[in-house]
Amino acid sequence: MRNRQLELLVTGIIMFFIFLIVIALGGIYVDEARASAKKPVEIHEPVRLPPGSEEEPKNPANGEITPDRPQPPAPAPVVDPGLIVSGKCDANTAPYEMVDYVGAGSASFYAALKSTHRKVRIVGRYYDWEKESLKGKIPRAQELADLKREGFDVVTVFQHLNNQAASFTKGRGMFDAQRVLELAGLWGQPKGSAAYFGVDGDFAASVPEPYFAAAAPIIRAAGYRVGMYGSFGNCENLAKKGLIDMSADGVPLCWIAASSWGWRGTKAAIARGTGYAIAQKVNQQLAGKGLDYDNLCVKDVGQWRIP
Repeated sequence: MRNRQLELLVTGIIMFFIFLIVIALGGIYVDEARASAKKPVEIHEPVRLPPGSEEEPKNPANGEITPDRPQPPAPAPVVDPGLIVSGKCDANTAPYEMVDYVGAGSASFYAALKSTHRKVRIVGRYYDWEKESLKGKIPRAQELADLKREGFDVVTVFQHLNNQAASFTKGRGMFDAQRVLELAGLWGQPKGSAAYFGVDGDFAASVPEPYFAAAAPIIRAAGYRVGMYGSFGNCENLAKKGLIDMSADGVPLCWIAASSWGWRGTKAAIARGTGYAIAQKVNQQLAGKGLDYDNLCVKDVGQWRIP
């Protein structure tokens, strides 16, 4: 009898302590819940991966444009009504209306350009990351002032390791487009003009598609048009996919690189002499400076004037 009473007593004591533990834990949970309710919600900015990263951004927050969202229409083009373009756009027919080069021009270079090629009214220059893939690609303040003083319009093309197939990812497309907008704001590039992106290789048509699918909506949402520098084959494919914008003259903003003449689609396009905006003749010299000459096939190639 005594053993049974002792057993009941011990059981009761154990149950009492279990009850106290449950009450204590419940109090802790309630306190934490109240504290969480009072604590402000933390908003985390989207992770910014370094340029060139293979990883693709995960659904950016704060209303950023993503490739999955509908693309806004391209803005109205900017046209220079006084520009005279080539009768045949094959990059071998002088006079030329445009040049492109790396590094700032000197006063003697600009003088030679104006005296030797009187119809040159546009200069092609580069956008790039601060760690340039080729030194001197990004114009600095003094060069911009010189170009403005000399009265040249500008066409801009972004290039950064764009001769490597591994560069053409969604992540790189988004980061490069944001860099273009940063420099466009710094330079005062007006809305409606174009930003070209280099595709410097004879790549399969599908290779640059993810890159442009990511870059195009960002560029367009900011009020600019999208062009491509490289082979006609790649540019034509991207235009059919709706990732390249049109000139006011009704052709896609394709800038045919001189190096692409042996690549897909370029030779046939050059033979026709139509269907693209610019044709390039590479590796020339003027006043001791290396440059490329370009034929403009249409008046509107997305050019703009430094404000």
